[in-house]
Amino acid sequence: MRLIDFNTSTADLSGSHIIYVEINHQSHPISELNLGPTGQIILITNLKLKPLTLNQFQARVSQLNPDEHFYYQDTDTRLFGYRLDHNNILLG
Repeated sequence: MRLIDFNTSTADLSGSHIIYVEINHQSHPISELNLGPTGQIILITNLKLKPLTLNQFQARVSQLNPDEHFYYQDTDTRLFGYRLDHNNILLG
């Protein structure tokens, strides 16, 4: 999923939604972001930190290239979309 697609599709959602990645039916809270070597947006789980809300997430990615794609923890696990589950956004 590209950043621009995510931003467009979540524009009308509450900023209090919590960001998770769902892999193999397990959800992982996203608490950090990094840039990969070629600009990928890498979403990171750090259980010592609180998960990011949609507002916090959007503030952190606001200056990034909108055509970059999301990956989880490493550059091999690319994320292609999301679904809503109560107050959670589950990227996968």
